[in-house]
Amino acid sequence: MLVTMTQKLLLEFSTMRRLRDRVRKAQAVLAGFALAASERGVELRLEVDPHATLARSGDIEQDLTDLFIEIGQVAEAAGTGAIFLLDEVHTFPRKGLEALAAALHQVSQQSLPLSVIAAGLPHMAGLMTEAKSYSERLFSFAHIGALSAEAARDALAIPAEQLGVTFDGTALDVLIEGSERYPYFLQEYGNEAWNVAEQNCITLDDARDAIILAHETLDSGFFRARYEKGSPAGRRYMQAMASLGKGPFPSRDVSRQLGSKRQPSPTDLLTGGLVYEPQLGFLEFTVPLFADYVRRHHPL
Repeated sequence: MLVTMTQKLLLEFSTMRRLRDRVRKAQAVLAGFALAASERGVELRLEVDPHATLARSGDIEQDLTDLFIEIGQVAEAAGTGAIFLLDEVHTFPRKGLEALAAALHQVSQQSLPLSVIAAGLPHMAGLMTEAKSYSERLFSFAHIGALSAEAARDALAIPAEQLGVTFDGTALDVLIEGSERYPYFLQEYGNEAWNVAEQNCITLDDARDAIILAHETLDSGFFRARYEKGSPAGRRYMQAMASLGKGPFPSRDVSRQLGSKRQPSPTDLLTGGLVYEPQLGFLEFTVPLFADYVRRHHPL
């Protein structure tokens, strides 16, 4: 993934005539990184200087550090910066997280204009700190959850008002409460309310009908797909969690619900992004309303 992203970045830099020699050196370093990656099972081929020695040690921490420093220096020479956008970082292996932290630490030490914006589940901060103790000082962690009540109202009301449509009485409040202010659910609820309404005013009855339709849409697509990602043992664990009511769910209570001596583990659910640990000894589903879906369609 990083090789592909860096290739595109260097292609952009190569359009600057004054940087062409500098970019060729960076491409050689990238080739070394790609070669080391291919030895770890990734098939990559770059036709550049075969004599480059940087970023081909086979140690991902050292190689990524070499690569990031090289890219940071190219960006500095170009008078600009480089940003890598990474998603699902909580799924990265431990060595990958260690390498990412170590490489960015060296970039920071040299004040190079390279940064990473990463997204993942809430326990990502803990994973990064476990990987490198200095991660809590190196990174700024921002929690992105449900919208505020005001932002949720604006998300539905402002676009509607721009097209001459208003919400009557408590219709907007009902949609916001039903969605638990989760951005994607607001989209689904708003979409159904828009389709149901026959006038330029979305009524309370429209909102209630929209919630029923949105639940059907989410149940048959979004929630079902997430549930089926779990293994048979993982699904049983999710059933036990959901049977407890509203989360977060104490792990000991989930175990008590399962009852049997040979109990499934939540490990696969954690790595698959279906649940996370908001605090030690507790589990929670990664999206709201999922427990309701499990209770409705897959009770324990």
